[in-house]
Amino acid sequence: MQQLEFKTWSRLQQWLAEYKAGQKRYAFRGQSDSSWLLRTSLARYFGKNPIGDNEWRDRELKMYQMFRQRLLHTWPGMYDEWKPWDILSLMQHHGAFTRMLDFTFSPNVAAYFALEDARGESAIWVVDCDRLEERREKLKLPK
Repeated sequence: MQQLEFKTWSRLQQWLAEYKAGQKRYAFRGQSDSSWLLRTSLARYFGKNPIGDNEWRDRELKMYQMFRQRLLHTWPGMYDEWKPWDILSLMQHHGAFTRMLDFTFSPNVAAYFALEDARGESAIWVVDCDRLEERREKLKLPK
């Protein structure tokens, strides 16, 4: 993994000059603290409120089922239309703890989340999707 450090917005913009919006070569994640590891909200929550490894799945499933049940009252046909990832995305959007990490194809959106609550050095994680795909193919992992 390569790590680059940009101290100014203009330096980041210079690096992104080769990036063309809509190409989807890079995926971005903004974090307001550069010392944070890439961890899901669920992992951060259970890290602060320790539980046994065997309890993670049960607690996550309970949160998922509760959210889905409440959603069913407002969207009765949901079971026919929505996949679990759709529901997890909606849960995360509404502040529930999930195993998902948000990435975007927009460096500006990532910059917003990196700087929104920054108190010190923030970070934008960049994933080269082409390289990730090459790695997936090399390891013969399913899509």
